Amino acid sequence: MAPISLDDIEGPKAARLLKKKQPIDVQSNYHENDIKDTGEAADDLSGRIVRNRGPITAKIVASGNHGRYCEKGQDKGGCHADFSLVAWKFAGDEGTVHGSIEEKFADGQMLKVDVDCLVRDGKEAIVGGVITQIPDHFEELALNQRAYVKVTENSENDAADFISNVAIGFGLTSESSCKSVGALFKLGDEFNYISPHVSVCSKHTDWEGCLERIKAE
Repeated sequence: MAPISLDDIEGPKAARLLKKKQPIDVQSNYHENDIKDTGEAADDLSGRIVRNRGPITAKIVASGNHGRYCEKGQDKGGCHADFSLVAWKFAGDEGTVHGSIEEKFADGQMLKVDVDCLVRDGKEAIVGGVITQIPDHFEELALNQRAYVKVTENSENDAADFISNVAIGFGLTSESSCKSVGALFKLGDEFNYISPHVSVCSKHTDWEGCLERIKAE
């Protein structure tokens, strides 16, 4: 059978997927690789993925680029990065969160975070998870450390969207969560990314319109 698409899982017929046993292929256009936490599942497992996680109730997508790791006069080959984020929050008993944060550097190396938490307040969201891949330029980092980012969609007031610094290391512990890290982010236009694009979609607001805007970007 053909894989079930993101449109199926995020759309109004998501509940009907519980009775199907097709492979679920959850892949974001903002990433080169599948989001492994949601990935592909075949046979009986495909139905259990949707059944256990429930329908998607929120989706956060963000992208941009920056050179904030570059020192003055430094060649941007290893310090300039393209940023991408996609996260889904599922309904159900646990309200689980899955997704990925990636910073891909000009030299091909990547910082990657497997997302496991999301806190949304209107068009703002804090997303975080566990570091699973580290570029060589981050000698002070270790796998399985926590990392977080704050994003804001400003489509309704004609201002630029906002993506914060990725908060890593200092001030974070294994006990940190998306609800406890709000003070760690540098906010303001001088800290924003280049060409930031943020979409904060919720089933409680303009869900279908928000998903259409993501596709159009």
